[in-house]
Amino acid sequence: MLSILQLQQLATCDRYNPAAYLELCRALVASGQVEAAKTYFNRWQRIDPDNPVIGYQRSLLLDADHLSQLPLAYVVDEFDNFAESFDRTLEGLNYRVPSRFGELLCHWLGENKLDRVLDLGCGTGLCGLRARRHTRCLWGVDVSADMLTKSKRRGIYDHLVESEFHAFLEGCESRFNLILAGDSLIYVGDLRAVLGSAARVLMPDGLMLMSFEEAEDEVPFRLPTTLRFKHARSYIETVIHECGMRVEHVEPYAIRKEAGMPVPGLIVVARCAGASNSG
Repeated sequence: MLSILQLQQLATCDRYNPAAYLELCRALVASGQVEAAKTYFNRWQRIDPDNPVIGYQRSLLLDADHLSQLPLAYVVDEFDNFAESFDRTLEGLNYRVPSRFGELLCHWLGENKLDRVLDLGCGTGLCGLRARRHTRCLWGVDVSADMLTKSKRRGIYDHLVESEFHAFLEGCESRFNLILAGDSLIYVGDLRAVLGSAARVLMPDGLMLMSFEEAEDEVPFRLPTTLRFKHARSYIETVIHECGMRVEHVEPYAIRKEAGMPVPGLIVVARCAGASNSG
C-alpha cells in the first residue's frame, strides 16, 4: 500500500493520474485529513472538469453521513463494471435472497399466476428467475445497461427498462400484483419516496417483497464504508405504514457473506392496506 506522500507525488506529477487522485483522497479521508482531501478534490476537478467520477466520489467520501441515497452515476458505474462477474461473485458470497424470495412466493402464491410482476433493480435476473413461474408478464427495471444485457439473455422478462427505479415508478402507468426489490433498496437511505411510489403502482391486495441490510441500532438508516445502506427494522415498518401498505411478514435473514461472516439482513413482505390477508 502506498503512503500518502507517495500518492501525492503520483497525483501531482506531470502525467495526469486520476487513479492516484482518488486513492490519495481516500487515504486523506481515512487518516482524518478532510480539509486536505477537499483541496485535492478541488485540484482534481480543475484538471478534469468533465469527469463525473470526481463529483460522486467526493460525495461518498466527504458527505456520506448526509446522503439519503447513493449518487446515480456511482451506482451505474459500479454495476456496469460488475455485470460480467456478478452471478459468479454472488455465488461465492453465498448470496441467498433470490432463493428465499422463491420460497416465499411459493408459500404466498402456491400455483397461482399473477398478471404482472415487477422486478425492481433486476440486475442479471436472479430474482426474476424465481418469479417467472408465478406471473404471466414479468417486468425488469435496472439502471445498468450492462446488467440488463445479461438479464435479457435469460429470456425470462417480457419487458426490460433501463431506468433509476424511483423515476420509473413515478412515470409508470401500469399496475402490478407484485413488486420484488431484492437488494435494490440497500442503495437508498430514505425509503419514503420509493416505497410511496411503489405503493401507488401496486394493485389492491398487491404484495411487495424486499430485502434489507439491518442496522445494529435504531438510527433509521446509515451508510457504512461498504456503501450499502443499513436500515433499522422499526424505520422500515414505519415507512411501509406511512406509504399505505401494511407489514405482512418480517424475518431476520443472512443476506450473504462478507469477509467470511454472514451479513445480518431482513426479508420483508408488505401488502396494500385495506386488503384481506390471504397468506
